[in-house]
Amino acid sequence: IQGGEPGNGNFLVRTREMFKAAGFNVVIAFRASDLKELDYRYRAGQAHVGELEKAVDFAAREFGKPVWLVGTSRGTVSGTAAAIALGPKVAGLVLTSSVTTKAYGAVPTQDIGSIKVPVLVVHHQRDACKVCLPEEARRMTGSFRSAPVRKFVMVDGGSDPEGDPCEARHWHGFINYEKETVKIISDWIKNPQS
Repeated sequence: IQGGEPGNGNFLVRTREMFKAAGFNVVIAFRASDLKELDYRYRAGQAHVGELEKAVDFAAREFGKPVWLVGTSRGTVSGTAAAIALGPKVAGLVLTSSVTTKAYGAVPTQDIGSIKVPVLVVHHQRDACKVCLPEEARRMTGSFRSAPVRKFVMVDGGSDPEGDPCEARHWHGFINYEKETVKIISDWIKNPQS
C-alpha cells in the first residue's frame, strides 16, 4: 500500500478502475500486515480462507450485491480455496493466469469439482510462467464439474512484455491487453455462458 492505494503492478490491481467503470464494486484483498509473503501453502489453508471470508462478508454487507472472487496468478490458489470453502457466499469465480502445476495448492490439485458457482478461466496464450501453463489451464477448466456454467478463454493480444515471465508486466499479466481482458471478464460476469 502506498499513500492508501495498492502499490503493486498485479493485473487486477492495475485494472481496478476499469472494473469500476464497468459497473462493479471492487474490494482488493492484500496479505495480512503480519505476513511477509502469502506463500502457496498459506493461500490454500484455513487461516487465509477465513481472512477472505471476512472480505466477502464485508463486500456483501457494504454493497448488498452478489460477491464474485477474482484471482490472478497466486491469487487463483486463494480464490479457488475460498470458493470451495465458502460455497453459497460466493456468486462466482474468475481465475486469470492460473497456477496449474508444480506448486502446493495449484488450482487442479484442489477439490475444484465441488465448486457449484459459475467459473471463468482466462489465460494468455503466450504466458511463459512455468507454474501457469496455458494448455493446463484449458484442460483443468473441464474439472469444474459441478459449476452450472464454466468457460475457458485464451487471449492473444498485447505488446512489450518485460522482466520475469511470471510477473505482472509480462504476458502473464496481460500487458497492454488489460482493457480487452477486463471487458471479457466483465461481460461474462454479467451474463455467464459456456
